[in-house]
Amino acid sequence: MSVAVVGAEHQWDVLLRAWREVDLPGEGWRAEIDEQRIALMPPPVNRTI
Repeated sequence: MSVAVVGAEHQWDVLLRAWREVDLPGEGWRAEIDEQRIALMPPPVNRTI
């Protein structure tokens, strides 16, 4: 296994651990891993016409 692969696996472990520990701002929010970052997604908007 090369050093680059080991580094990438370690980076993924750190990102995954951070994602698991995210304190979301409210009900309906979710955290998603997008590329190499964690994105907070707001709840969907219910619009009735």
